[in-house]
Amino acid sequence: MLATLAKTVGLGSLLKKDKVVCDSFDPLPFALEAERYMGNWYEIYHSSGEPFQPDSWICNQATYTDLDSEGNFKVYNSGQTRFGGPRFGVHGKAKCPATSGSGQCFVTFFFQPFDSQPNYRIIDTDYENYSLIYSCAENDMQYLWLMSREPTLSDELYNQMIATAQEKVPHYDFSQLIMDKQNANKCKWVSDV
Repeated sequence: MLATLAKTVGLGSLLKKDKVVCDSFDPLPFALEAERYMGNWYEIYHSSGEPFQPDSWICNQATYTDLDSEGNFKVYNSGQTRFGGPRFGVHGKAKCPATSGSGQCFVTFFFQPFDSQPNYRIIDTDYENYSLIYSCAENDMQYLWLMSREPTLSDELYNQMIATAQEKVPHYDFSQLIMDKQNANKCKWVSDV
């Protein structure tokens, strides 16, 4: 969802190194149950060099709320500086219409219109433990997020998510994936919704 933020403020092209090859993959093999997807997600791994989020930020979360009958919902992406301190973030809106394919969602920030193509693609989720998300634009960069319902992720679940991602998005440079710091001593997490 934060990839939309970078595109909106025009920062993605500043970090572009080479031509980006975006991967295509089938939508989720099951209907996305958006109501089960709502709530707090902890960002465990993300693509380094995201222009909208310094790699040094800690305690990153995505919070999804207020799902309506049409599949629209609110987004709050938040984090803290590497020193801790107060939580800050950005509010946006999202939708995951069934017509775009299960798990093929649209996110926008700063009152921008939705993109014509999904920009938040759920590769896999079990709703209770993990979500694996991908975004890519050829004039920007590839983004991959490993999200969890808890501030930590087991090695077994991490390995499962990486294997799935390697199968679905083979052009992604996995050396760019870095671990977020979910430091319990410094984090002031968004409370459960």
